[in-house]
Amino acid sequence: MKPATLLALFVAMPISAATITLSPSTPKAGDSVVVTVRDNGSTVCPQTAQTARLTGQLLQIDFAVTPAGCIQLCPPFVTPLAYTTQPFTFSEAKPYTIEYAFTGCGGKRTVIATKQVLVRPQCAFDRSLTVTPPVVAGGLAAFKWCDPSYSPFPDAGEFAKAYRLFLVRGGEAPILVYEGDKTEATVRLAASDDGATGAFVEADICDITIAGCRETSKVLKSNVLPLTVAAGDACSFGGAALCLANRFSVTARFRTDSGSSPAHPVPMTKESGYFWFFGPQNAEIVVKVVDACSFTSNFWFFAAGMTDVGVDLVVLDTKSGAVRRYSSPAGSAFKAIQDTSAFAGCQ
Repeated sequence: MKPATLLALFVAMPISAATITLSPSTPKAGDSVVVTVRDNGSTVCPQTAQTARLTGQLLQIDFAVTPAGCIQLCPPFVTPLAYTTQPFTFSEAKPYTIEYAFTGCGGKRTVIATKQVLVRPQCAFDRSLTVTPPVVAGGLAAFKWCDPSYSPFPDAGEFAKAYRLFLVRGGEAPILVYEGDKTEATVRLAASDDGATGAFVEADICDITIAGCRETSKVLKSNVLPLTVAAGDACSFGGAALCLANRFSVTARFRTDSGSSPAHPVPMTKESGYFWFFGPQNAEIVVKVVDACSFTSNFWFFAAGMTDVGVDLVVLDTKSGAVRRYSSPAGSAFKAIQDTSAFAGCQ
């Protein structure tokens, strides 16, 4: 038998016992996925090129004998094959097909194995609820969550048709503060909401049918998000000041060549926060109040800065009426403030 004829026989032989596996095995939309092909019955030539290409919802893994392989004699024996792709990203929650194929010297492409992959939605509704800022001082709070809707095939899947946002306060029934079809809600929390310890969202889920959305089939519940709602306008003045420890109102102004302007407060925890001057992504001054009443009979005030513009800080004890003022000159780096006798008396 001529070498070319023998080669044609080998490269035309079917490849059997092939498996396709994924890591992770059950991917979500947006996951980085690695695909591995194993074939214990391979008759692939040493001169074989491997390619993997994702087009739409089809991932094609191709083995093809190169021209060099077609003019040389392939080894006349079966060689196990293992091939791992570079990571791919399945960006949408849809069904995908993975196809492993072999092309011989005659140009015929033979599909050896296929695998159907159902990519799940990226939304993890049970841990998706967030809020900005995490401490709300009688002002606006921006809540966000993800959409758990999922339709892998026509006339199949689930649809979130409505959401309800609740506040949680110890020993009381949840308080409904938003109901609608959006995955975000900006809620003004008033002084009457002081004491809320958390929030959660419910999603009404219906089954998708060719006739539309059926009645609610189940209700999904998000994570219960820890939340601190501080006292309202007497401390935060409608969000113009940081309200720390539910008692101390902190305002700041910064001075430049063009004049003096109010700084923008952002709460971080019950007893701390920061101010930005020129843009919300750039924190300039960080402040906190420490309740040291158990061993010094004082509240302490601390501040640190990452700026050399002029800064004026005013701290008001809304309970006693005491005021402390701190200033940093323009042109000098802000010097840390560690005032451990700032507010005497803990009543």
